[in-house]
Amino acid sequence: MQGRHNAVVGLVQRACRKGLVQKEHRGGDHRFVRVRLTRQGTTTLNRLAGLHMEELKRIQPDIGNALKAKPQFIKAAEGA
Repeated sequence: MQGRHNAVVGLVQRACRKGLVQKEHRGGDHRFVRVRLTRQGTTTLNRLAGLHMEELKRIQPDIGNALKAKPQFIKAAEGA
């Protein structure tokens, strides 16, 4: 996962409050944290993945048509 530190920290904190993940500190260095999905988090993730797959299947023909279409170039405005 790539993201800015403060954005990821906020995401993990919100997920912890909702019971979706648990944080585990290992050793004495509290800068390093292992984040694990809870049972509720796993259920939620599986449900969301299913919804995303349904949406991707629904729009698959549109994506295919867009990839086959000729690119259309927009003429730059004069003076640009």
